[in-house]
Amino acid sequence: MILVLLIFNFLIFSLFEFYFWKFHRTNTALLYLGGIWVYSAFSSIFFSEWGDDIYYNKSFEGYLLFYLYYIISIIPLLKVNLSSTRRIVTNEKVIRCISLILLYFSIIPLIYNLLELRHIIGDANYFIDMHDARFSTNVNVGPFNVIYSFFYRPIAWCSGILPVLLMYNIGKYEKINKYSWGIILAQIVSILGSTIGSSRFPLVDAILSYLFAYFLMKNSLSNKANKLCKRVLKSVGIVLVGMLLTITVSRAVSMGYVDYKKTYAWISLYTGEGILNYNEYLMHQKIQKGYVYLVPFIADSQTKRKLKNQDRNERTSYWYNLTGKPENRFYTFYGQLIDTIGKYKAAITLICISVFMCFLLKKRRYYLSTLAIYLCYARTIYMGFMYSPYTGENGNQYLIHIVVVIGLIYYFENKYAKKRY
Repeated sequence: MILVLLIFNFLIFSLFEFYFWKFHRTNTALLYLGGIWVYSAFSSIFFSEWGDDIYYNKSFEGYLLFYLYYIISIIPLLKVNLSSTRRIVTNEKVIRCISLILLYFSIIPLIYNLLELRHIIGDANYFIDMHDARFSTNVNVGPFNVIYSFFYRPIAWCSGILPVLLMYNIGKYEKINKYSWGIILAQIVSILGSTIGSSRFPLVDAILSYLFAYFLMKNSLSNKANKLCKRVLKSVGIVLVGMLLTITVSRAVSMGYVDYKKTYAWISLYTGEGILNYNEYLMHQKIQKGYVYLVPFIADSQTKRKLKNQDRNERTSYWYNLTGKPENRFYTFYGQLIDTIGKYKAAITLICISVFMCFLLKKRRYYLSTLAIYLCYARTIYMGFMYSPYTGENGNQYLIHIVVVIGLIYYFENKYAKKRY
């Protein structure tokens, strides 16, 4: 019965992808996003068969509700037609200024991170040790001293829209100049910092986001710029995927997964576990957590103080006893909403967000700020098979940075907007 449900789930997402191809085939970014969910649905089949967890508490109703959430959140992306070759409008001076700031501020963090890489070379257990250290209260993880933090700050503020900025710069200048190098170096710093800390999620985010940004903006690129983007993405993609596989496989080996089935099951945990856990646990959860993890800035202060004084194991036990589901697992973005406010309020929230995004994206399709909004909204969906990147204190801060920087670009576009060419 479980296998039948998972095959049904895979077929439904395949039907969604067929619909995108049939009626929105010019929106290649949407096709790409749908393909991610098809692969996630396929991975869930593999993980359920070869993974360590046993699933038995599933239902068609749970998946039907999930498809409703998915459809509601996809609607704004269906409303935007980016098939024409119109040029992108923005304030070129502001984009050049941002690119140069990132270029100069990336130098010190880049040198620092390259020096930190010496710990990785020749140490087969480095990623395993660093993963364990990230959850220790006694170890200071990552190269975050005062000087590093000062120079890293502009990178942190712009990291959410770096893919859009890079595609714009390559499209405008049709070469890798100092403005493009500013974006590239900023992204390298961000990725190296996460790699040194044995975190894979910024790597996954970078891989998925740059591909999405390319598909989103490729119709505005000339043939020369298009070929250059493909070469850059292919070269950088090989490196990023290699880094991601190195960290993932080393973790898999440390867990004792030495045959190919167990290793792929470990990889499938990240791509396919979320929707399995969503239907297994959240469809039957009676008590919600509130905003303490989704939007901690507006969460109950008493609960936050209580959790702050607990270590990781104590917090895990606290939530398990309260909700009956294990922590430190993926439940998808939609599962996070249910975990926070319940099934029906989650649907209402998604409808409100969808209506707002439809209004926001419809009028200014070919402005750079609108494309950045499109990317950042879509990130919630194409990363949603695991979780939302905008949750938690760090995620909320990440979202605030994005809103401020896009707002700044939007302001100067309105005041001094010029066409790309």
